[in-house]
Amino acid sequence: MAESGKELKNKTMARKRMIHPNIWEDPAFNKLSHSARILFIGMFSNADDEGYMRADKGSLKRLIFGFDDNIGEITSWIEEIKKNCKNIHFYKVDGEEYAHFTRWEKYQNLRKDRIIDTTFPKCTTCLAECPTSVDTCPPNGGQVADNVRQLPAEEKGSEGKGSSTSHTYSVFDIGCFEKAREKDKMNRADFLAECKKSHDLKIYIISEWADTIQPEFMTLGQWNEFVKRNLKAAKKLEPYTMDQLEKALAKILKAVEKGQLGKFTLDTLSKYLD
Repeated sequence: MAESGKELKNKTMARKRMIHPNIWEDPAFNKLSHSARILFIGMFSNADDEGYMRADKGSLKRLIFGFDDNIGEITSWIEEIKKNCKNIHFYKVDGEEYAHFTRWEKYQNLRKDRIIDTTFPKCTTCLAECPTSVDTCPPNGGQVADNVRQLPAEEKGSEGKGSSTSHTYSVFDIGCFEKAREKDKMNRADFLAECKKSHDLKIYIISEWADTIQPEFMTLGQWNEFVKRNLKAAKKLEPYTMDQLEKALAKILKAVEKGQLGKFTLDTLSKYLD
């Protein structure tokens, strides 16, 4: 049956894209040259409703810089994005080049009844990382890479080693390990080390929380439940800097010391933020 004008209009409206304000404070985004930043924004402005698009240099140049006669070569800008922006995967299928934004649903608020399914091949990087859940590929941080989190010194050294396919992910990013692994041994030190692999700010916040309250879990399954219980609270804390979170935690500990506060959770932190 032919679609009505209203239905077609609704589907067209779904192409509007949003830019999260945290992008302007993102260390990875600010490593890009001005031209590469325009290219990156142009890419997610033109990706389809599932975050996929063609990514060969000819297509990108025509799509984003079509009115610039003297634009020249854009290969170096693409390489900048590959090097610094870990929330976009570049991949090839049958010789054709594509790109996939891995945290698409978080930053693009589309109504499900208006989403048009992608016509592009599924992301091969996502399939390699998490074959059972390609549409919820490992979340790596903010709209670009790491939101406003400054990476610890030992992690910074790995940022320039090629595309995102060379990076490892935490099992807590992927969230699709086999159920049989739930009884795998994992103490707190192992958990914190696993979280360090993550480029997701929520996982980083949860790991800092675990280091503060020091739960005595001993299996992967227990730590996975701990992560799941705290994800909602950690998501609410994402817009804040680590300095703000540390100050709020100090206030909580002081209130506990004075007997003004008894039991508290990660969610309590949001009540002590300025």
